[in-house]
Amino acid sequence: FQRLFEEITRLTERVLREASKYGE
Repeated sequence: FQRLFEEITRLTERVLREASKYGE
């Protein structure tokens, strides 16, 4: 399950970065 957790974490970071991009 660790691999799945890592993938989710990466996706979350990617989404947060894009969200902050559109946020500004």
